[in-house]
Amino acid sequence: MNKMVERSVRDTKDMLPVASPVQQDDQSQSVFLDPDVRDLQSGPRLRGAILEQSGRVISGWIVDAQSPASTVAISLFVASHCVEEGRTGRSVPASVGPHTVIGRPGFRVNLSTPGMRRRLARALKNTLLEGKPVQIYLRISLNDGEYYEIPLFEKLESNEVVVALGFSTDDYDDLLFPNNDKKLVAAMAGAASVKEVRYVCFYLPQFHSFAENDRWWGPGFTEWTNVSQMRPQFPTHQSPWLPADLGFYDMRLVETRQQQADLARRYGVHGFCYYAYWFQGRRLLERPLRLLLEDGEPNIPFCICWANENWSRRWDGSDTELLLGQNHSLEDDVRFIDDMADILLDDRYITVDGRKILLVYRPSLIPDKERLFQTWRVRARQLGIGELLICNAMTFGEFDPREFHCDAAVEFPPHTVNARELSRAEVETPPDFSGKLYDYLEAMRSTLGKVYEFPFFPTVMPRWDNTPRKGSRGHVFVRSSPEAFEVWLREATERARRSSFEQPIVFINSWNEWAEGAHLEPDSRFGRAYLDVVRRVSAGEFDLGRTARELRTAGLLEQVGARADDQECCSSCRSTRQSAAQ
Repeated sequence: MNKMVERSVRDTKDMLPVASPVQQDDQSQSVFLDPDVRDLQSGPRLRGAILEQSGRVISGWIVDAQSPASTVAISLFVASHCVEEGRTGRSVPASVGPHTVIGRPGFRVNLSTPGMRRRLARALKNTLLEGKPVQIYLRISLNDGEYYEIPLFEKLESNEVVVALGFSTDDYDDLLFPNNDKKLVAAMAGAASVKEVRYVCFYLPQFHSFAENDRWWGPGFTEWTNVSQMRPQFPTHQSPWLPADLGFYDMRLVETRQQQADLARRYGVHGFCYYAYWFQGRRLLERPLRLLLEDGEPNIPFCICWANENWSRRWDGSDTELLLGQNHSLEDDVRFIDDMADILLDDRYITVDGRKILLVYRPSLIPDKERLFQTWRVRARQLGIGELLICNAMTFGEFDPREFHCDAAVEFPPHTVNARELSRAEVETPPDFSGKLYDYLEAMRSTLGKVYEFPFFPTVMPRWDNTPRKGSRGHVFVRSSPEAFEVWLREATERARRSSFEQPIVFINSWNEWAEGAHLEPDSRFGRAYLDVVRRVSAGEFDLGRTARELRTAGLLEQVGARADDQECCSSCRSTRQSAAQ
């Protein structure tokens, strides 16, 4: 099935399509679809008729003469892009007097729904940009594997096809060439800098069993448990996904960690930022970090982010269904630096302009931040760690590091993006889906060119979808793609180069957040496509024509080069971002 759509096949009634069938051996037949069903023993195998063909609907009926009681699969293609799939109804032959009669199992492709209009527009845009004749056809797939391709529009000019599918002539130029794509591409190509940008991925050390998870979630529980149980929540949901190259790994194995590091290095990832779970001296998920020091593997740069929230059954750090509380106090929190000293002293630990970078996920939860962080800085010098660069993650509206006595901030999408919540009609969700849906392209656009009045590190996310954890209550950013991710990563790279740091970093959320759909590791849907993006950008590969195609494939039709508002958004926008991130 074409990845652009990934719709579930469903029964459709009274559909329609056809012209002259072309078998899979590419030998054109000399007759159109035969509507005669009186004699199924001889003549063409495919029988049927197109009853209506317009910019709003394609409908008709199809019978497989060799198996008249079977349903037939029907797919609508624009060039190589499948935009709709369905099946005919089932027809059972019956005897009427001396004759055997057969019903006419119908199908209907509705071209007027919002979802179909979006899919058609994307497919048309991609096809028009290829500069080839637009071919629109139905593929009729029979149960024994044979299929026929039936042209619908094959002798029309490109602009005529656009109109024939119900778009206006004014749409043609927009589908073919967005007005300001060239401006952004040119800006990207000419924004070279001598600063070398490093790409650091957040790394979740969750993929191994440990006592607390066994007690809270059941024996052997890891995030793989959630990932393996996920199911599509709506027709175009890109779900499920499963690990590809690395499989369902266990982080306790040195081979696993070596394979991850080898893959990261090969594709331009500089290092990992491990989450450190530390609760008043008690550690959770500490095994991968401990083995990192004991084994010396993986031999890859790293840093840490103190995940200083509560441990909640809801996975959002809230007080609801609390499993392990984070009870901050100055007396306890000052010990964090001493407990992390062996990590911070490691030769592989990442520095920025000579300072060890240390992230704190939510410094706002710490009661006496100024005193604590000053104590950390003094203690780090005493321990031989050196100077610290303490950074707050930009989460839950807590953006400005100056408010928390931090040195810099790290963007943390989806918290730092602005995208409206999509309606159910736009995504065609079922009634039992109670989650929230946002547009990835809008989210990405909202960060383009964004700067702040304080030192910061840009961050991008390949995707976001936490339905593995929350099922029908999950939050999903739709319309994500490797192409859109590449636009975001290239632009974030230029923002990093323009920052005040001589050794800039772009963070990626993340390497392996599989239960949030935010992973670079190869999966069953996209393989290594997202890793390939990082490789191209980190290597400085830039093909002007390719990037223009990426911009258009990503759906950037308007305002793609528009700079986001540099000021903080209103409270309603902020609440949308916070809601999406939870």
